[in-house]
Amino acid sequence: MEMRMVGNSGLEISRLGLGTMTWGRDTDTHEAADQARAYFEAGGNFLDSASHYGAGDSERVIGGLIGTLLVLSLLAAMIYSIFKIALRCKDPMSRYVCCGIGCWITVQTVLNVGSATSVLPVVGVTLPFVSYGGSALISLYIGLGYVFGSALRDPEVKKELQKAIERRRLSTS
Repeated sequence: MEMRMVGNSGLEISRLGLGTMTWGRDTDTHEAADQARAYFEAGGNFLDSASHYGAGDSERVIGGLIGTLLVLSLLAAMIYSIFKIALRCKDPMSRYVCCGIGCWITVQTVLNVGSATSVLPVVGVTLPFVSYGGSALISLYIGLGYVFGSALRDPEVKKELQKAIERRRLSTS
């Protein structure tokens, strides 16, 4: 896609922008996501939006898409970290339990996203750390507590954590 400079700022944007005037009014969220995906895959990086487009609905749709990507990215990073911790565990019990917790959170995320996008039937599984549900949240905290405890049993992790605590203590005093 052809690019252009924005004044003297050094910022380079695509000459063709993706208009969002009908988003939230005539264009639903799934169609807007498909349009944005195709546009960004083609190399575009300029999203035209204003608060008065669709009575503010276009801004809501864009915010929802960005928020969704952020939450799913954070969940993916957490799941990756859990499996990384599991691979570093020395004893088999901790390794298997950490892998089980990572699979549990992964399956729960896939089921929730799949049912929200109508790819899978609705099964009533909560999205980890996001959906409402006290017992689901407590069990996730217990599982993550086990993973953190397993990570702290690794001598290298424990040493790095002690260094970070010492640096923080020195910087605050």
